[in-house]
Amino acid sequence: MTDTANPMTTCTGKARLGSLGVAQLAARLKTETKPKEKAKIRNALLRRSTTQQLPSSVKKPVKAQRRADLAAAEEAAKKAAKVEIKAAEAAVEASE
Repeated sequence: MTDTANPMTTCTGKARLGSLGVAQLAARLKTETKPKEKAKIRNALLRRSTTQQLPSSVKKPVKAQRRADLAAAEEAAKKAAKVEIKAAEAAVEASE
């Protein structure tokens, strides 16, 4: 007797999100505790939002979190650019 693979999980036991619908993803998002897994579920919901109608109870928090993530990434990029500019200015002053 051979064991058949479960199509809903990977070989390491992690959940596959590809075959889940919006309602199933929304339910899983509410029960998930790990931030990394929540982010994966949010991204899957966002991908499905272009083709499927998301419930309003899910749509607003997911989009708000996505906006917050994008704003944080943009802020980090601005800070990195400022640091690079200051380093370049210091290098120019040192060479003079």
